[in-house]
Amino acid sequence: MVFFCYEDWKIKLEDECRVNTEMESFLRSCIRKCEDLLKSWKEKYGNDLAKKTLKLNELKTLRKDDMVKFNNLRHTYWEYEKVVAEDKHKKEMAKLEKERENEKLEAVLKTGMISFSLVTIVILLFFLLLTFLQLLILLTILFS
Repeated sequence: MVFFCYEDWKIKLEDECRVNTEMESFLRSCIRKCEDLLKSWKEKYGNDLAKKTLKLNELKTLRKDDMVKFNNLRHTYWEYEKVVAEDKHKKEMAKLEKERENEKLEAVLKTGMISFSLVTIVILLFFLLLTFLQLLILLTILFS
């Protein structure tokens, strides 16, 4: 067994105190660095958060403006769609009316053709009768 004397213990104790002091100094230095880093990260976080909050508010404002524009455009679109539908309906009604009028006109022309044909026949018969009468008159004059 080895026994240390008082001087050895004293040297060992001084070494341990010195190492402890250096260790404390080193750890305090590390703590200071960590506190400085924490402070800088908090500042960076605060700055970044402020920037992102501003950007978010800008985007919200832009979205609100875009939604107003979108709703106006949608309203305008539906108005135009309504006008187009009404115009299409009017055109179809006009087309149907024109078809009805054409059918009526064709019916009138068909009945008119029959009437025209009858009138033509009557006129032709009248001229034929006149010609026959003139012939009779001439024959009467010749034989009298």
